[in-house]
Amino acid sequence: MITTREHTVVNCDFLRDPEGLAARLLHEGVDAHSCQDLHVDFLRKTLRETDPAYSELCADIRTCLIDAHQPRFVVLRGLPFIPYHEKGIEELLLCLAASIGFPTETDLCHGRRVWPVTPRKDLQPDHHPTISEHNYMAALHTDSAYRPVPEQYVMLYAVRPARDGGGELYVVDGRSLLDDLAESTDGQRCLHVLRKTEFSFRVPDSFTKTLNPSEYEWIFAPVVGDVPLLRYRHDVMVDPGSPRQLSGEQCDALTFFTRALETFSRTSFRLEAGDMLLTNNHEILHGRTGFTDMNRLLLRIRMEKDDSLLQNV
Repeated sequence: MITTREHTVVNCDFLRDPEGLAARLLHEGVDAHSCQDLHVDFLRKTLRETDPAYSELCADIRTCLIDAHQPRFVVLRGLPFIPYHEKGIEELLLCLAASIGFPTETDLCHGRRVWPVTPRKDLQPDHHPTISEHNYMAALHTDSAYRPVPEQYVMLYAVRPARDGGGELYVVDGRSLLDDLAESTDGQRCLHVLRKTEFSFRVPDSFTKTLNPSEYEWIFAPVVGDVPLLRYRHDVMVDPGSPRQLSGEQCDALTFFTRALETFSRTSFRLEAGDMLLTNNHEILHGRTGFTDMNRLLLRIRMEKDDSLLQNV
């Protein structure tokens, strides 16, 4: 593991081919598409017994994601999962994710924990595609900003990078950004509004309870808090259909914060096939450049922090 003040990179050439792990998951009938009842203890035990190196890597990742002295995001280079078919990759990722935190259901209707981040061609005309469903630039944001308590960890695994060179990822340290804002009077005024008032966050169409694009769902929460430290996704906060329109001071604070975020120091990198990004979603914002290759595919898993795992760090 290579850790600097700016980033943590793990070259995974020390890991063995997970053939034994994949065979055991297949034998036990683990299915990433129908795991309403996720047996995390079984997945963790299987990973630990089949190949301890993977289990030890997960423990190191947890430390990097929560330690205030670490960058709180990790890039893994060359995880040896690509030779497997897509369903097999999803099962391996789910096993890995269960040893980092508790994988959550991305969509409430079908309970999928492994979500494809790829442009969708099957959407209805009235469906508003979310970031994971289109190929445009994605501005810096935290995941699940529209949930009452966003998951603390996010995993993104590259299966097919964009062949046009687009889809480059970038991250910003939200804690450092807030510290920087607190050094000026205008920044302090901005932070006060972001902490003390609630903003509207629209739930994307694919993640609502009914999947009906005409039935909007909202949550209301501050942008800055304790848990999470940051909750921010501009495109779902400025929807004109919000039942609570922004006040003048909220508009000013959101504009000030967005401009500061866009000019703040960021770390950029490209994920090749087999590479993975993991972030502390409560503190790290991430985004991507646009791309034209409609076959680009990343797989995403969101995880809640599991204190029972932290006791073993």
